[in-house]
Amino acid sequence: MTLGKEKLDFFRSFLKNGSYLGRAAAQLIQPGDEVVTWFPDGVDIASVSLKEGFGRGQAPVLSDLWLPLENLMRDFLEKSPHHMAIVEAEYAYPPERLAELITSANQSYDFAYFTCDSVVDTPSAAMPENGHRLDVFGFLAGTALSAEHVSDFIEQAATYHQIIALTSSEASGRVESGSRVEKEYLTRLALAAKHLAIGAYDGMGVVLWTRPDLKTHGLM
Repeated sequence: MTLGKEKLDFFRSFLKNGSYLGRAAAQLIQPGDEVVTWFPDGVDIASVSLKEGFGRGQAPVLSDLWLPLENLMRDFLEKSPHHMAIVEAEYAYPPERLAELITSANQSYDFAYFTCDSVVDTPSAAMPENGHRLDVFGFLAGTALSAEHVSDFIEQAATYHQIIALTSSEASGRVESGSRVEKEYLTRLALAAKHLAIGAYDGMGVVLWTRPDLKTHGLM
């Protein structure tokens, strides 16, 4: 279903609260753009809050809740070897533990990732002793990905401050997993995004923006 102006404002503010990827992507959202979402069968939109979840009663069965996003992501990635899906994740552990943490979180294969100095540079209680935080961006790229790859990627992304950008590395160049990038690289990727998805409904759903010159397929 298509959401109204109030939800578009929520979408934009969510992106602005992110790091370099989210903040750059927020520049794409214009008044009059549409954002869409989908719910499990039997969920009434009147009982749903973007910030607080599905509301009253027991949470619905979520087994197929992410399927429209999975299908869209697979279709997009299969169209070009330059296409990629990127998730922005917050990271506040000592940098030398990053590779170990990524490996232990994986379910079926090694997730590719790169890092960038954090947009937040003020030390806090949640940050490592040296006061330096990294932002981590997991990504999928290529045309030979299985449904399980995409499903696992979304499942891992859902546990973080979730922004997923479907974009192209054609103008920005491809980086190797484990690389450190400059914020300008993330800005270029964000501004080339064809689709942006954010986590909502207290982590139990997703809202999707599609660049207005493209049509959204298979979401309803």
